Amino acid sequence: AAAPDTAGEEATVVVLTPGRYNSAYFEHSLVARTMGVDLVEASDLVERGDRIYMRTTAGLRRVDVIYKRTDDDFLDPEVFRPDSMLGVPGLVRSVLAGNVVVANAIGNGIADDKLTYTYIPDLIRYYLSEEPILPNVDTWRLE
Repeated sequence: AAAPDTAGEEATVVVLTPGRYNSAYFEHSLVARTMGVDLVEASDLVERGDRIYMRTTAGLRRVDVIYKRTDDDFLDPEVFRPDSMLGVPGLVRSVLAGNVVVANAIGNGIADDKLTYTYIPDLIRYYLSEEPILPNVDTWRLE
């Protein structure tokens, strides 16, 4: 994902995980390590002045791009679930201000739904007026 214009030469990218008790934590850790970026939990991040910062031993470090591995419902307690301890208060406000980019956009989780997968060829035909280049794996809807 492109970093915001305010990022400067060296953008700081992080992978946001719900934490080590999440069933996919190993994957989150592997992705962060492979990307060469920090793996963070919500408690590692803080919003100040519509910008997101990572807490480090050297002080706050500005974050420019977040690859979220947290469900949207828990991402920002100011916008979604107010009881969420997995999200960063003010994150959505920072995104809307253009100061941080969420690489996998908020709301894109529908594309990860198993039932939605069965409709992808139809969606391609409808929205792109094209035939899919690759066929889907045979999938059945149990409706």
